[in-house]
Amino acid sequence: MTSAMQSALAAPVVKPAIIVRLDFATGAVRVHSGVGNLSFNSETYTGLGALGAVADIVETIDGSSNTCDLQMVASSALIALALGEIGGARGRQGRVWFGSYDLSTGLLISDPIMRYSGVIGTISHDDNGETGKLVIGLVDETGDQERPRTRYYNMADQQRVDPTDTSMKGVVDLPNKQLNWGNSKVFTGNPRGDGGGGGDSTSDQL
Repeated sequence: MTSAMQSALAAPVVKPAIIVRLDFATGAVRVHSGVGNLSFNSETYTGLGALGAVADIVETIDGSSNTCDLQMVASSALIALALGEIGGARGRQGRVWFGSYDLSTGLLISDPIMRYSGVIGTISHDDNGETGKLVIGLVDETGDQERPRTRYYNMADQQRVDPTDTSMKGVVDLPNKQLNWGNSKVFTGNPRGDGGGGGDSTSDQL
């Protein structure tokens, strides 16, 4: 922790900053708990103000997964966008930093602390038709290992992971393919080719 952060947290009044980065398949979503745009790590973060919140980060010592729920009030359009990301978003990185804004200038004090790093595990919503609450659940490595993997191993499923990958385009036709096992040209008759009698063909050639 930098000395500037130590001084800010020791002050009688603290203006906390929560910074969130979610690596969706269609691009990173970057938001912070203040208002306006914020420059952090050479990237721009959009302020959500009172519209966003981070639930308590659950930490354990028994080997079970640690979790972090991100909550934000969002329009129906944003909720639809997030829900459309579910298939490609699960398992992608999500990070949360804790910092502080300077009370005089409103600028971010360097350097925020990495508070949580995990992957996107769940996306849920409560939508009333105009606005609603979007909840994105992050889990750590243990929680991600316990997450069921639902894959269809077809073109559409693979392109949710990588839109440029066309390696699965022939999978749908596999059930209709005729597969020949072995070599159909292998000769299984009399190796001498003279129509001769039986006996061990190997010893006849010695």
